[in-house]
Amino acid sequence: MLRILFEHAIDKGWRPDNPAKGVSLLKADTEPREAWPENMIEAFRMNASGRTLLLFELALGTGQRIGDVLKMRWSDIDGDGINVVQGKTGARLWVPFTPHLKGVLAETTKLGATISAWGIGKPTSYRGAADLIMAVRRAIGAEKYDIHACASSPAGFMLGCNAR
Repeated sequence: MLRILFEHAIDKGWRPDNPAKGVSLLKADTEPREAWPENMIEAFRMNASGRTLLLFELALGTGQRIGDVLKMRWSDIDGDGINVVQGKTGARLWVPFTPHLKGVLAETTKLGATISAWGIGKPTSYRGAADLIMAVRRAIGAEKYDIHACASSPAGFMLGCNAR
């Protein structure tokens, strides 16, 4: 964290150098993300509706991080896919829609500029999205499955990574 703060200070002209440069990052003691098995994907779909299902299908169907999903706009849709600029990498992608995502989008009312808007067009917050998704994950016993992780099907293709 200090490395990042010192780099910011250099950018702002507050410091001439970064005394934390070269300090290695601490490795987190976290479990690797587990792929969503098909039975958990189906359980989520059966137990979610509305904006929760939309968020799930956007994340799963595009393989994007939830922060990028929340920024997706109706105007980003291009044919049978969506134009995405990844927040972390800056990469520009066109991601084709999965059949499930295409179906959910067809049933979604346009409430605002962002696809996941709610109420009177208010964008969904990161915290709000996390709470909606986690409520269903808890209900179906899927807490160990990360919303950003891709799921392998028995047929050998990847769901959520858009590899076909």
